Amino acid sequence: MTEPSEHLDTKMRPEHALVTRGQGADAVHTIWFERPEHKGLELWAYSDKLSYAQGDEVVLYVHTTASSFDVRIYRDGAHPRTLFTRNEITGQCQDTPASAYRDGCDWEPSLSFTLSEEWASGGYVVELTCIDGPHKRVSHHWFAVRPAPGPREGRILLVCTTSTWSAYNDWGGANHYEGEDGDAPGHSPVLSTQRPWARGQIWKPAGAPRLPTRKPVPMGWAPRYPWIEWAYANGYSKYCALSGWASYDGPFVAWAESQGFCVDVITQTDLHRDADILQGYPVVSIVGHDEYWSADMRDHLDAWVDAGGKVARFAGNFLWQIRLEESETKQICYKLVDGPVKRDPLVGTKHEHLLTTAWDSPRVGRPGALTMGVTGTSGCYAGFGAFSPRSSGGFTVYDNRHWVFTDTDLYIGDVFGAEAHIAHFEVDGLDINFRRGRPYTSGLNGVSEEQVDILALCHCGFREEDHGNPGTSLLASDEDRESMALILYGDDAENHMEELLSGFGTITCYRRGKGEVLCAGASQWVNGLIEQDPFVEKITCNVLNHYLEV
Repeated sequence: MTEPSEHLDTKMRPEHALVTRGQGADAVHTIWFERPEHKGLELWAYSDKLSYAQGDEVVLYVHTTASSFDVRIYRDGAHPRTLFTRNEITGQCQDTPASAYRDGCDWEPSLSFTLSEEWASGGYVVELTCIDGPHKRVSHHWFAVRPAPGPREGRILLVCTTSTWSAYNDWGGANHYEGEDGDAPGHSPVLSTQRPWARGQIWKPAGAPRLPTRKPVPMGWAPRYPWIEWAYANGYSKYCALSGWASYDGPFVAWAESQGFCVDVITQTDLHRDADILQGYPVVSIVGHDEYWSADMRDHLDAWVDAGGKVARFAGNFLWQIRLEESETKQICYKLVDGPVKRDPLVGTKHEHLLTTAWDSPRVGRPGALTMGVTGTSGCYAGFGAFSPRSSGGFTVYDNRHWVFTDTDLYIGDVFGAEAHIAHFEVDGLDINFRRGRPYTSGLNGVSEEQVDILALCHCGFREEDHGNPGTSLLASDEDRESMALILYGDDAENHMEELLSGFGTITCYRRGKGEVLCAGASQWVNGLIEQDPFVEKITCNVLNHYLEV
């Protein structure tokens, strides 16, 4: 994609590096990312871990060009509560390796403190501020505090999608999508957690655009990506609307607490490491953009559901297997495992089932729908850019008698969530058949009609169509469809391209073992909560209350 030219260089922060690959007519699109340049006023931080327990020591690593900085840490939610402040901490300008995105920053510690019993489980925002003359700089970091031992009845456990946050974090020069990865420019298959979060992943100002496109699309329209244009003009990461606490998990916690629900918080790394961390909870929730999981994460969730656990997943895009290495500080995902330059080292070994590619790849042999009841490979893109841009933005109801729709006043064929555009960006789905106007799973994704109820649908697909309208510059074009066909079908990919042209995002209720997974299948479901869509709010309350009471 050619980045928007509006506001070029007018508001880019001095610590944002701009890189264009190639020269003249051979130049490839410009990318921008944060990393220390030791120019102007700079301020970033990261912590030694993604989450802590009460009694743990938190270590913060801070780089700043200012002589001192202030720190405030608050538990974010419906009623944010400040638990830590410290002012005029001596600043330090730290050396940062060019490969910090892959190998970590390796900064010296700047401050540490111990978490008392006051630090209840939740998501904590670290707000850092420095001033140099007339200039002020504010930066944000985040960590979770895990639940303390004790009763968990009546409480929701939110598993933050931190693996997806990491995948989109381009701080330092690269992420799993693009960058300047050493001698092989492009995405980095290895990413470190020992670096700051990209600007906008943890906090964004009021009025920052979310993903859904609101303006009617006229005939002859050239696709636009407003959140990227806003990010470029204001010095935020181009990916800040696609992942992070600020866009998804944080708003969900604030909404849930405003409704009277009690929410504890962990990270996906906690789920990866601890098989027992879900025990005692009546319901586990996952929200937003939920794209990357490790085998251990799936193993632990599957075992808990089989034993009777209930999952309320208001999220979409369950797609990639990852590996966590080096004490879970490095995330690995090669995607196209046989790439000419970046090749997953497990290719050809007895551990090929752990290849970091799509779960539905025959080489992995573990369909995503076996865990969530849905999969990203039968869903994917809906309603943004040139992916069905005139679709309703909502879900069409096919089973209004299901308990999920209790007291919603929704009829069969009704569309809900359209004004908030909840069926937008990335969704999960199933391959389905219709009989007498009702959808049923075809079984192609590994789950049967007896296991899955399909409640509502939206249109989606893997191809961003180019209609040749003047000014068109596509974000994805047909590249994702070609890559996914290669992953799923190998040498026979060309003969299966049409199968990925169009599909359905689904809202499903999936029974596994003694437990159940209710999956809204939409990364933007939380947008309906933010905008107080009455149908989205009522359905979400129905699901949470039903699982809390069962």
